[in-house]
Amino acid sequence: MCIRDRPGCEALATAVALAVALGIDPTTRPPVPVVAPAPRALPPAPRPVRRVIVRPSRGGAVALGFHAQVGLAPGSQYGVELSAEPWAADRLRLRVGAIFLPEERATRPNGDVAFGGTALSLSGCFDVARGARATLSTCAIVVAGAVHAVAAELIAAPSTQRGWLGLGGSLRVSVALFGPLFAEARVDATALPVRVQFNRQGAAEPVYEQSPVALSGFVGLGLSFR
Repeated sequence: MCIRDRPGCEALATAVALAVALGIDPTTRPPVPVVAPAPRALPPAPRPVRRVIVRPSRGGAVALGFHAQVGLAPGSQYGVELSAEPWAADRLRLRVGAIFLPEERATRPNGDVAFGGTALSLSGCFDVARGARATLSTCAIVVAGAVHAVAAELIAAPSTQRGWLGLGGSLRVSVALFGPLFAEARVDATALPVRVQFNRQGAAEPVYEQSPVALSGFVGLGLSFR
């Protein structure tokens, strides 16, 4: 006997009702429970994209120092170099330089000759490595210059000047000292597709001819600015 509100009574009542219904109408089918579909999880809302605009640092620098070279004139020559960076962006730099080499006396087979020179350079540089205070850069260089020579034993003799052109590369290290002041050291190797040659009238050999490759170095101090 089924007592109301007793566990299992409702299931028994359902079964009895279904049996009575089948006796009246054999085609009766038990009700199919309708299962509601599980709610679909909504995809997470896309995060807002933050557009970051990177503006490369811009600035420049000037440097003045000691310049030494081998290959542009007989022996080694020493002078002064002034360089500037009129433009810089991130790791790229544009450099211009002016070099002055005072006259130095050289003993040649045909007599003593004093040689001097000037040059202008244009370089495109790339900062290969950066540290807290030091920067290592490589540069491609175009150099145009002139070498003049005068016979040392002829005081009143006019000088003879010849132009030359060089293409090369350099390795540069700059170290920040304090504030905008920095120290710089550089080594250059320059090929000379256009070289100069000095001849003396009546001499069998030239007084001097430039080497196919010139080497130079620079050490100086500079100021950086933004």
